Amino acid sequence: HNAVLNLKAISANTTVTLDKNNEQMNIKHPTHLQWVEIEYTLKQDFTDSLSSKNNYRPIIQNSYFHVFGHSLFAFPAHLKLENQVEFKFKWLKSIKNPMNSFGAKQSNQKVVSNFGALSSSVFCAGDFKIKKYKIFNASVYIAHRAKWFIMEDSAFTGMIYRTILSQRKFWNDNSQKYFLVTAIPLFGKFEKNEQGAITSCDASYGGTALTNSFASFFTNNECITQLKFSWLFNHEMMHNWIGINGIPLPIENEELAYWFSEGFTEYFAYKNMVRNNFMSIHDFETEVQKEIIQAHYQSPVKGMHNDSIKVHFWTNVDYQKLPYRRGFLIAWYMDLAIRKKTNNFKSLSDFVKDMAASCKSTKEKFNLPKFQRMFDHFMDETDMSAFVNTHILQGKPLDLEKDLVWQGLNWMKTIDGKDRMLQLDENNAELRRFFFD
Repeated sequence: HNAVLNLKAISANTTVTLDKNNEQMNIKHPTHLQWVEIEYTLKQDFTDSLSSKNNYRPIIQNSYFHVFGHSLFAFPAHLKLENQVEFKFKWLKSIKNPMNSFGAKQSNQKVVSNFGALSSSVFCAGDFKIKKYKIFNASVYIAHRAKWFIMEDSAFTGMIYRTILSQRKFWNDNSQKYFLVTAIPLFGKFEKNEQGAITSCDASYGGTALTNSFASFFTNNECITQLKFSWLFNHEMMHNWIGINGIPLPIENEELAYWFSEGFTEYFAYKNMVRNNFMSIHDFETEVQKEIIQAHYQSPVKGMHNDSIKVHFWTNVDYQKLPYRRGFLIAWYMDLAIRKKTNNFKSLSDFVKDMAASCKSTKEKFNLPKFQRMFDHFMDETDMSAFVNTHILQGKPLDLEKDLVWQGLNWMKTIDGKDRMLQLDENNAELRRFFFD
């Protein structure tokens, strides 16, 4: 509500007031009106440097703006996500490079969609650098504002293009004929001492999947590596199929399915990064050892019940990380189990693609019984209920040396014998097939 100015009613005999306590507008109008017209101005409501603390607020500056649909539009409170909405835009001639989730560089737009799609959208214009790519018969636009410290513009936009292309090939899905990616630089403290060593470095990066679009933010300094850039786009845009369109999550209690939506997304993001040369097999070994295995098996919550994730996810960082790590390892186990059962003829990739096709045909959202039925079928009617109950629901950690076994994959004990170290033989033909098939 702090971003709204000059609120007034245009319709006759109509009043509108801003209720800041409840963060809503209250409108009184004659009952015979078919529609009500109001007017307001949106402004940037913060003066600090753009950072991870305010980047999801409306960004409205002299040279550009970047605003999400849920902040830009005033919606009737009774609308449901599936309700149809129609809106028209007529941009002023002074507006440069108007881009949004529904089209690019159009001075006049008319869009018929639904409330959920409009709310989950992004609108931007101004001094963005625009790069357009074609993926078969689809158009992909990348709008960014920085000279990125870590890489040249062409490498940055090329990385995003290759990620989108590889994921659409992986899913055999190029149904989105228009797609927009925005990338906004954030301020981050960065200092070096006289010897050139970094003494202070704020590193923040994140993004959100939206209607026909993806919005991303990065601190523009040496702390953000190319690997982090690549991981963000590979992980977050994979949600287009795992969690949103392909295999959508239920609206209620979605945290109970985060082991799937976040863990499986993480797993396929890492594998696709290797397959598309964003990450070497050695990088995979290093990152998975540090970010997944070591972090998970040393976590104080590694064995907690899946129900606890719903209770603590939004307030406890250990629980926020739990579904990513647990789900990654479950996906890895399932991938190897399917390969062993089918003599390497099928893999987890086939399983999730079949599940996405089934969800589309039946209009179902993700649910554990469906997941287990399809997993049982993939395993030649092997009853996997014990595995699901023990490792997914009860949360018992997998036995690495017993459950994650494959040619070229070895587990070594650390000197103190407490941890297991992942070792991958990148010259092993079967291991390379695991990554590149």
